[in-house]
Amino acid sequence: MDAEDRIHKLRSGEYDVILHLVGAPSEERMKKRKDEELRIKEEIVRTVHVTRDGSPRKIGTTVKGNKEYYYTKVEGRPILDNTYEGLIDKLYYHYGGDELRHGHSFSYYFGIYVKEYAESHPGNEKTARNARGDYKRFVNEELASMDVRDITPKYLEAYSRKLIVSLSLKVSAFKNFKSLLNNVLSTAISDMIIYHNPAKGMDNKSCYALCDQSGRSEMDYDDELVSDGEMEKIEAEVARRREFHKRYGEDAFYFYDVMVLLHSEIGCRPGELSALRVRDVKEEDLHIHAMIDADDDYQQFTKNEKGESRGGRLFPLTSKMKDLLDELKARKEKCGIESEYLFCYADGRCVLPTSYEEYVHNVFHRVGIRGKTSYAFRRTVNSRLEEAGFTPSERAYLLGHTPDTNVKHYTNPRKNATLAKFRNTFCVRSTFGLPENVIEFKSKKPKNREFSGF
Repeated sequence: MDAEDRIHKLRSGEYDVILHLVGAPSEERMKKRKDEELRIKEEIVRTVHVTRDGSPRKIGTTVKGNKEYYYTKVEGRPILDNTYEGLIDKLYYHYGGDELRHGHSFSYYFGIYVKEYAESHPGNEKTARNARGDYKRFVNEELASMDVRDITPKYLEAYSRKLIVSLSLKVSAFKNFKSLLNNVLSTAISDMIIYHNPAKGMDNKSCYALCDQSGRSEMDYDDELVSDGEMEKIEAEVARRREFHKRYGEDAFYFYDVMVLLHSEIGCRPGELSALRVRDVKEEDLHIHAMIDADDDYQQFTKNEKGESRGGRLFPLTSKMKDLLDELKARKEKCGIESEYLFCYADGRCVLPTSYEEYVHNVFHRVGIRGKTSYAFRRTVNSRLEEAGFTPSERAYLLGHTPDTNVKHYTNPRKNATLAKFRNTFCVRSTFGLPENVIEFKSKKPKNREFSGF
């Protein structure tokens, strides 16, 4: 068996099986496998990394910028790395080593998981779309490229803590991330690449402690909305960001500010906002009938239409919305951008929901708004409609869901507004806090005018 075949066996998991059977801890198995793989790679490199006369090329150290590197030359070109193992890796792949170096990455097994799920659950694309959305939101380049055999519980705990803090994750969002980890790593287990799931060994308590666990009861509904004071801060921040980018000549296609302000008026889904086209702006209405999905593809239907277009919905244009759209049109014409999309980059591509959500997150973080996403705009618009007297079915039409969904998930009492309304109605002119017009009935019992509440 040649050296490269032995590396393939190492990467197929056979070596891990032997170490697993003898009871070696996961950290020890990883170290032994890496040491054995390095030894075999080094053996291969030494046979091909030679001069014209067949002598082994020198591998030494050199100092560059007050830092020491491992160093050698290939075809007169220097190759450097800060570790000996890293330099051997570079030489191994330079000389045509096996092409499976990314075959065991986290991203590779995520792709396998999504493909297998789609094949085994035809007609249930929603779960796959949600998984892709979670992957884009939670997985960075480091984790995506990491060999699944090198992932340990301690690594996942440290990664999770950083993720929770940076994105201000709630418990439910962290659970979505854990579900993603379990699905991907279970796929690697079924492929006999790993034999235990490191996500199962995580200390979840330390992660839950960092999550936003503030309960959202009915009495806390105000906290899920964007208050007038918060909206003023948001408007000031997006204006500041626009002026900041003008100094660098990027204001020509910097339309995120208009995007945020329009979103706060219509309360649609971020994917629907990104999918808006120029022709969707009617004389008196905005036609919402499409969305950008989790795969960044344009779909001719909205989420509530579940894959089959029913014509979408119209949202009447307020004077503020018309002003924003006029400003957007003028700015696009000024910089010569022609695009079918309302919100686009300089090359005409639409602004993706993930990019927009990241912008909103950064704006909220900058002005001190914690634990909220752009969905707070959607809830706030629903609350305004409720206070204006719109029925659940009317609110549901404008926001694009069912009346049941509106009542169950979007309609809750606003504590401050409810108390203020009660005081203004019942408590203003009454000495004892009684309603003003009280019909008194004669009674044999002694009168007791003390008001004890409802």
